[in-house]
Amino acid sequence: PASWGALDRTRFSVGALYEGFNSDDGLTTAYYGKTNFNGLILSLPISPMNGIVTTLGITPYSKVNYNIKDAQSQEGFDYFVNYLGEGGIAVGHLGSSFRLGSSIYLGAKLNYYFGTVTQTITQSLSIATQSGSTVVRTSSLHGIGMTFGTTFAGLGGLLGLPESHSLNIAAVFSNTTWLKLRDERVQNYSTNLITISPYDTAVAPESKIPLPWSIAVGAAYTTDRLLVTVDYQFQQWSI
Repeated sequence: PASWGALDRTRFSVGALYEGFNSDDGLTTAYYGKTNFNGLILSLPISPMNGIVTTLGITPYSKVNYNIKDAQSQEGFDYFVNYLGEGGIAVGHLGSSFRLGSSIYLGAKLNYYFGTVTQTITQSLSIATQSGSTVVRTSSLHGIGMTFGTTFAGLGGLLGLPESHSLNIAAVFSNTTWLKLRDERVQNYSTNLITISPYDTAVAPESKIPLPWSIAVGAAYTTDRLLVTVDYQFQQWSI
């Protein structure tokens, strides 16, 4: 968030990714496509001379996307188990930056994490008289956290670099955020002839899970023809 202080005019950005796949086996032709939303950000300079910029937006934080099919056999029965995961967490943020002196920028933003993750496990058998089952777990999450950052843009001057060269360093820290979790499970039983839906629904008491703190540091070296960046991020996922 500290780097917003370098903006001197209103900036609006939106991102999306479209993927398409065309299939032709000589008999039939099919086209599959999907679009992923990658974020929306609006930055408004309040006082460019002092590096005061307000920014708000929404961006993806994490994504769940898997589809695994496993063939299994037990006591003479062959069956398939399909694991499907969809959804993810997005983060909406509101923050501001300001400049301290001529080359130190500070920034902070309030983060609101929210999203839904759906995990489906389907067991199917090839024999019509045998029953399969589907378990759908829907997890809804939300919580509030903070991110703080700082940028020092005067390192090039301290090292005596030419005016057309610059060397900036920055650091960002996000605190541990406790997300409220609401879990719901729906279980169906079915054969190839009939489906009992839903057979059982269970809603777990609301609980909390941690989103671990993270820290990142980086540096950028620029000339009139060259840009070189390096960064490192650490997040304590394991206990």
